[in-house]
Amino acid sequence: MLSAILQKLHELKNGSIQAERQLALIDLCVSAFPDVRPWQVRKACIDGKNSLQELQPLYYTYLSLLLHPTDGHDNARNDGVLVKVKRKF
Repeated sequence: MLSAILQKLHELKNGSIQAERQLALIDLCVSAFPDVRPWQVRKACIDGKNSLQELQPLYYTYLSLLLHPTDGHDNARNDGVLVKVKRKF
């Protein structure tokens, strides 16, 4: 399952995933935390061939879900780097 998620992240980076499937992938990435690391999602959303403006909100959605007060992950909420990144947006 983990390798499938990472493959889909690679496809996201290349711009080959439809918009409606992107949110489903982000939900999977949140569920797969900490196996799928935030830097991997960031790299797929921000460093890909697509423009920064197009996929940056998707990364913000990922961080919001990951750091959600009740539904997020405790380990992610205790990671000062992730919280700092979210505050910059």
